[in-house]
Amino acid sequence: MSLSDKANKQNQIIQNQKLQYEQFDNSLSERTNVDMNSMSIKKICDISMKNQQNNNIKQNIEINKIKTDYSNKDKVQQKKQIQFYMKIMLDEMKNIPAYKGVNFKKFETYSQYLFEMKSRDLSNIQGKCSHNSFDKGSYYNQLKFSANTAYQGGCIMLEFDIVHKMNKYDNSYVFFISHDENYIVKERLSQGLQQVYKYHKNNKDHLPIFLTINLKDWVLNQNDIQLDYQDFFENLEGQFLQIFEKDDIFIPKQLLRGEKDLFRSIQKKGDMQMNFLCTDNVYNTEYAVAY
Repeated sequence: MSLSDKANKQNQIIQNQKLQYEQFDNSLSERTNVDMNSMSIKKICDISMKNQQNNNIKQNIEINKIKTDYSNKDKVQQKKQIQFYMKIMLDEMKNIPAYKGVNFKKFETYSQYLFEMKSRDLSNIQGKCSHNSFDKGSYYNQLKFSANTAYQGGCIMLEFDIVHKMNKYDNSYVFFISHDENYIVKERLSQGLQQVYKYHKNNKDHLPIFLTINLKDWVLNQNDIQLDYQDFFENLEGQFLQIFEKDDIFIPKQLLRGEKDLFRSIQKKGDMQMNFLCTDNVYNTEYAVAY
């Protein structure tokens, strides 16, 4: 095949991909109604594609280069692109065993979503999660829903990756929000919790907020610190109790549902699971930390 023929063939492939995307774009509202308020949309570009055709479309529109500062036109285009990938993801989920039995309902409006979630028990709440929340700006804004940016905010789960430093004078621990071993201390865990508490106080009618506290293996196995696990977790618990009132927090005892321990509770009344649609997986958590 000559260079000219190869160039023509490649151009035809690109034109076909563009046509496929335009056809999908034009019929988007008829083909799918994706609820942007109850779904996590972080890095949807990382979702595996079902086939090569979807891969080609993904590469062609370069979803990885979505900006954080948009004109109105950019916002509309970004939302369409996100909806496009949500459709692909929902199709793909049908064949993933981990999602079997999980009913992620789609809602026309945020008000409808909010109304139904308030009628569900804790084990059946559906919501949007923020992964690596420290990297997504204000925690307050991640929790707050705005109709102007419905595909952002409105989360009900935040993830705090934490590291610690030890005060050798009184054996207390100071916790910081960071992601990896080569961290730069910028923000204390208490500062992040204070933003959550402020949102809670300013929005009394909000849904439960689930906080995932992520401790990497290297955090608990630092050679230069002899970790006392009881003191460590008592100090961590103290961070919450210094900021939240007891009535603001679900504690494990409340979630035992009258039984002596978690085993008996699950054995008699079934597993307590909170199912969330996240870009990485479905997170099944045994209990919530705060709401």
